[in-house]
Amino acid sequence: MQNRTKAAIGGALALSITLGLGGQALADPPTGVTPKATDIVGVGSDATQYVVDALAKAYDAGTTHPIKLYSWDAVGSSPIVTKAGKAPITRPAGGNAGVAALLADTTGAIDFARTTAPKKTDGSQNSLTFYSFARDGVTWAAVKSTKTPTNLTSAQLKSIFTCQTTNWNQVSATLPSGTIHPFLPASTFALRTFFEGAIGITDAQVGACVGTLAEQSNGKLLNNDPLAIAPYSISNYLAQKKAVVPNNIGGTTLRSIDSTAPTVTVKKVVQINPAFSPTYLRLVYNVVKTASLATNPNLTKIFAKGGFFCTHTAIIKKYGFGTLGAGACGIAS
Repeated sequence: MQNRTKAAIGGALALSITLGLGGQALADPPTGVTPKATDIVGVGSDATQYVVDALAKAYDAGTTHPIKLYSWDAVGSSPIVTKAGKAPITRPAGGNAGVAALLADTTGAIDFARTTAPKKTDGSQNSLTFYSFARDGVTWAAVKSTKTPTNLTSAQLKSIFTCQTTNWNQVSATLPSGTIHPFLPASTFALRTFFEGAIGITDAQVGACVGTLAEQSNGKLLNNDPLAIAPYSISNYLAQKKAVVPNNIGGTTLRSIDSTAPTVTVKKVVQINPAFSPTYLRLVYNVVKTASLATNPNLTKIFAKGGFFCTHTAIIKKYGFGTLGAGACGIAS
């Protein structure tokens, strides 16, 4: 069953790339444009690629910004040439891969990485500065079905993703018998790292029953499987539903955790529920090399407190994210 499911994921991915984009622009630089060596170029998270792309376009439209800001998509053709005169690199697929690529870069091909994971405390990222700019939340999603519940507790999620609970009628006797099909995005995506931490497991504890998705927050990859579940970025879901980004919802709906809904409607606008468990709320970041801040003041003008990203909250809200406020946005860690 698992092999057939994984084969279907490949087909769904191809379909999502072909049909799901709906003619909307990716976060890559415009076709035919190669960023200059002096431009500011980023890679990494697909959760924030569209909002960062929109912010970059707004920045580039300013007549006072001769140095342009570009952002490369997390998913697409590979390798990529991030800047003129630089060697091709493997396209970083996700926040974890983006930060790793930034750390490994010695040629100035990458200036920043998008990520939804906070700075590690083990010392491996001490040479980096993380600038928060918005808030996201993560919940679980499933295809509309009477075979899955509307709510799961954190303990139940942990049991499902460690494969201790494998049938939906183990979750509730009111549900019909059916093997649970849990999925996580690949390890290059920071959403996987965050979700595992939120439910209290490590990557090593993920059970053998858990499949791997080629993208995060892409409901189409569940292939309309009524027994499947996967973690989902709340902001990405809201942006997809509004069609400001490619709609990859694929018939899924966001579900509650610990009896709290992931979204609320305020003045007819659906947004992240501020009462959602803090365990499942996360900051999103743009990351730079600390040493670069002394030689490139534009980095702080864009990402730091009071910078361009923090003062363009309308764009952040448009893409489903929560704003942090002037006192919290752009704080360095």
